[in-house]
Amino acid sequence: MGTPLAAVPAPLRQPRVTYKNGQPAEIVTGDVPKANTQAEYRDAIRSSCEVDIPEGHELQLVEAWHNTNAWTRASADQELATTAPKWRYHFKVVPLAPTFQRTAITELAKYVKSRRTKPPKRDIQLPHAEIVCLADLQIGKVDERGGTPELEARFYGAMAEVIARLKKSKPAVIVLAELGDGCENFQNIPDQAFSNDRGLIAQLDLHATFLTYAATELAKLAPKLIVVGVPSNHMDVRVGGKAVGGPENDYGLLTLSQLKRAFSLNPKAFGHVEFSWPGQHEVSSVLNVAGTNVMFTHGHFTRGAGAADSIPKWLEHQFAADAEYHSARVILTGHYHHLRIQQIIGGRWWLQAPALDNGSSWLKRQSGQGDSDAGILVVRIDPAGWSRQEILGNAA
Repeated sequence: MGTPLAAVPAPLRQPRVTYKNGQPAEIVTGDVPKANTQAEYRDAIRSSCEVDIPEGHELQLVEAWHNTNAWTRASADQELATTAPKWRYHFKVVPLAPTFQRTAITELAKYVKSRRTKPPKRDIQLPHAEIVCLADLQIGKVDERGGTPELEARFYGAMAEVIARLKKSKPAVIVLAELGDGCENFQNIPDQAFSNDRGLIAQLDLHATFLTYAATELAKLAPKLIVVGVPSNHMDVRVGGKAVGGPENDYGLLTLSQLKRAFSLNPKAFGHVEFSWPGQHEVSSVLNVAGTNVMFTHGHFTRGAGAADSIPKWLEHQFAADAEYHSARVILTGHYHHLRIQQIIGGRWWLQAPALDNGSSWLKRQSGQGDSDAGILVVRIDPAGWSRQEILGNAA
């Protein structure tokens, strides 16, 4: 995670450019000053390789090498020789992430009413569904993988891969599962206010934008789309760091309710879209997806270092307390920022989704558990259970 650094000198010290269809596709620079932004990356390749990036493309960092042996001399006097550390970079030239106009919650109805969606005509009884898991975006957080601009690029890049997969797999049903912690929401822990690059309103606005984009795009790909949400710790309404009201007092569920209202205003385009979230006082819900009962929950009711290991025991208690939960054969959670797949009591399968956020140095300090590569978990479901999982857009 973070920028990949090499401790050994870069191969082939001369700059090189690889072309595809007449356009630069991969670039390795010579020694250049340290670069951190797209503008600095472009300056580096322009000065080193005399190459300009084509319009509509950007540079994706593959690897960086720190050359500490790059010597310069300010004068002929040997004693004035100094070390001027230089860097060499390996980039891929990739298309810009698709853009999507930011849509405030109050503008959702206008946007959704303008859509002209035509879902495919496919046998709804076909026993095949795909669940798209958006987990722990934590919009506003600044960490190892950057801030909000990097998160936006990661989200749209990952969604492009999700859409490509679903176009090939042709499911009868798609479930868009928002598994919680969509925003950082520094009301959660006050010191998080100092590690955010967006205020709470701007975080919620972008959360609505992401969900609107995902739902409107996925609605084109199957005759039925179900948008599922769950309450979570970062989306709690809080005062002084303490949650107020029940689990339903949740900013993420507010966004879903607004989106549901907006979609209901355009039944011609979105009449095949359903919305679902837990009832009052509940933190989990169970849906029948392509013949298999699937439980959705965030997973934040376990505590302390190594708390993810307590999820199976917590689930066992849920199964014993509620007949609906007991019927679940597949359980999807977020919260712990890394992929985990485990068979638990009664032959059920628990799949913990990785986060899409900018990293969690806090999680490493708290538990020693690093988060896995960021991405969107997509799970295939049929009457036998789950049969295929893949993390799309997974990049450090």
